[in-house]
Amino acid sequence: MTYMKGRTPCEFLARLGVTRYPDQEGLRGLSSTRWTDPLDIEDHWQFIGATQVLGRDGPWSLAVELNGWIGDSSKYMEPVPTATRALFHYQNASGTTSFNWWTDSELRTTFEWPRKRRGSTPGDLVEVMQRVGFDLSLQGQEVGQPGRLALAEELSGVRVSAELLANSSYACWPW
Repeated sequence: MTYMKGRTPCEFLARLGVTRYPDQEGLRGLSSTRWTDPLDIEDHWQFIGATQVLGRDGPWSLAVELNGWIGDSSKYMEPVPTATRALFHYQNASGTTSFNWWTDSELRTTFEWPRKRRGSTPGDLVEVMQRVGFDLSLQGQEVGQPGRLALAEELSGVRVSAELLANSSYACWPW
């Protein structure tokens, strides 16, 4: 999932420069639609749907990717205009995870393993991470995707729930 502050779903997705598909209702519609010309990027079929959600400080776009990682790509995230915040968290079927925090087109903090953070300000999220349950000690247990969801919620104010995902209308693009 990629969260983007200050952009509508259409503004956020239009940056990808691809053909728009019909909106889909709910996560079931988003995940079950058969697309006629999906793009094959680096040997991966890519598709994304985005919806507007309310965060602590106003509207955000929440992009749900099926087999994708836009928020993990400098190619897509660096060109975002200034005064924009973005978050990304990912987990694949084999358990590989990632979390990124972008501000003004700058990758501030990124990590797969919470104790091995990188970016321009890798220590800035430590207090927030600990507050939502990350144990950053050498013996600390990995918090997994629930911890990344909690961190994204703490930073954005966007609470992602099964109900939100199931009942949202998604603007859709293949990429």
